[in-house]
Amino acid sequence: MEIKRNLVRELQDPEYRKNYLHPGTRSKLDTFKKMFKPVFENNKIVFSYFIFAITTGLIPLLSSFIIQGITQIIQIIMNNNPIINVDVLLPLIYLISGYTLLVILFTGISKYFLSITFPFFFDLRNQKLLENFKKFSTMEYGLYEDSSFQNAIGFWHIALQSNSQGYQGILEKSFMLSGELIGTILLTILLGSINLWIPFIIVVSIVGYTYIEVKQDKYQRTKLEEDQKNQRMLDALVRIGSDFKYGKDVRVYEMQGAFNSLFDKLIAQKDKILKRLFSYRIKFSPLSAFTLSIIFLSGLYFLSHAYLENAIDGPTYLMMIMALMLTSNLTYKLSQNIAFVIGQSIYLDDLYDWLEADVNPLGGKSLPDKMNYSIRIEDVWFRYPGSDEWVLEGVNLDIPDSSSLALVGVNGAGKTTLIKLLTGLYQVEKGAIYIDGINIDEVSQKELSKVFGVVFQDVNPAALTVAENIAIDEDNINEDKVKEVLKKVGLLEKIESFPKGIHTPLLKIVEDDGIILSGGENQKLMIARALYKDSAKILILDEPTAALDALAEEEIYKSFRELLKGRTAIFISHRLASTRFCDRIALLNRGKMEEEGTHKELLSNGGLYNHMYNTQASYYQEEASSEKW
Repeated sequence: MEIKRNLVRELQDPEYRKNYLHPGTRSKLDTFKKMFKPVFENNKIVFSYFIFAITTGLIPLLSSFIIQGITQIIQIIMNNNPIINVDVLLPLIYLISGYTLLVILFTGISKYFLSITFPFFFDLRNQKLLENFKKFSTMEYGLYEDSSFQNAIGFWHIALQSNSQGYQGILEKSFMLSGELIGTILLTILLGSINLWIPFIIVVSIVGYTYIEVKQDKYQRTKLEEDQKNQRMLDALVRIGSDFKYGKDVRVYEMQGAFNSLFDKLIAQKDKILKRLFSYRIKFSPLSAFTLSIIFLSGLYFLSHAYLENAIDGPTYLMMIMALMLTSNLTYKLSQNIAFVIGQSIYLDDLYDWLEADVNPLGGKSLPDKMNYSIRIEDVWFRYPGSDEWVLEGVNLDIPDSSSLALVGVNGAGKTTLIKLLTGLYQVEKGAIYIDGINIDEVSQKELSKVFGVVFQDVNPAALTVAENIAIDEDNINEDKVKEVLKKVGLLEKIESFPKGIHTPLLKIVEDDGIILSGGENQKLMIARALYKDSAKILILDEPTAALDALAEEEIYKSFRELLKGRTAIFISHRLASTRFCDRIALLNRGKMEEEGTHKELLSNGGLYNHMYNTQASYYQEEASSEKW
């Protein structure tokens, strides 16, 4: 018997979670190999790297030679007054012109190859974003609701959140770095021809500056870890403030003040962390500046000494000064980019750790092709990971094949939790759930997903067309079937009143002509989706009619018997008047199965169901009387 691995429970142990998500077996070299593999496999991009590095690297050297040539021309003019030796001048002018044309040509070539490579890097980042999306969409559902897991996966999102840092930032900086490295090497060789101490100082300065910058980046990482929970709360506030779904609540209840107060509090906490970070960086600023300025100061000393000792002439001296200035600028950029690549690779480690971690539902077998869809819930106990409070305690329930059950109870009774267990989103802690006698802990999550069609309480259609929302497939939509299920839930007439019919986009996030359905219409749409899914032999509807009026709700329930032929169905509802359409009713109370039977049986028992039903009935009677008067 193959039991599915309960990864959600396993990852509750902090030490195990850390080692599982960040095993620490990857070296920096492995990280960079993995990152640059698609780059090296693309011959066009490799060629672009090579040409860009050569052309960009030669520009500073050519610029130095231009300065030398101009200086020589000036010297010739000054030394041959008033007669100028044309035979000497013209070759120099041609040479300078040639250098200048090469600089212009190489600049154009380098920009051209930049325009080729940067879109490629953008595409690589988008591929990682897609890979990440797939990762989240298939991982264990319980991990979504686990804040300790969200903290533990690290800062993978920083590696993908913009084109200027992380994954794409490293690719772009490394491309720029190639030209800066060639330029620095060529100029260093040129300066080293005058004094060998200059190359030594350049190398030491680059290493020193890079070390200081990387040290600061590591400190920044620790501060980000302190701010992780705070940042998630800020992100949530921003999402609420920008999501039209919350717009009515924010305005009607004047929540702006409370949000602003919380926002200010979070920003104040963030400011404290940022101030500590900035003060740390300020301490190193003088050292960083000195590390790079020493290149120019020491180089100027050695070059001036060579000039005063007549080891070099005036034009060569000026050329070397120009080369020194360019070297100082290049080493600054080179050091910055090396430090950037090393510093940002920390987040790249998190990204690859996250993408390589196996957080999908593990194990389980397939269901047989032919089976019935009876359900048996046997002594089930459950509490959410990280909590000591039992949500379900010793629940027992039998649901025959092709029958309907109403699951009722007050808020917090454990109804939705039981559905999460039944659909495999969580695994039971004690007890078992069986479908046709098969323990669902032995069944893969993929197989369970085929069997169930679920309409959850929170109805949120996607910004796709009506047909795509129902079929969840852009390429293989059975339009006749879409119309059939829309007709069954009483929504077809409304949808076909729009010019695009079932191809009408929903919401206005993407398309200007998108429509916004009412809460009740959205619920009907989700019911249509569940009915469209042929493989869904068990339908679960969590408050499927909460947004419908009483008459519309009764109409839907009357049609359910016809809609659900041959399927096992579970309804969760607070409106007990609707439960009489079901074969049986089960009442959960404080995590325990308190009553079970038909509508008439439970009314005659005089228990909690009877009390809840009569309370609701009296409320509706009072409401009807007040409307009559």
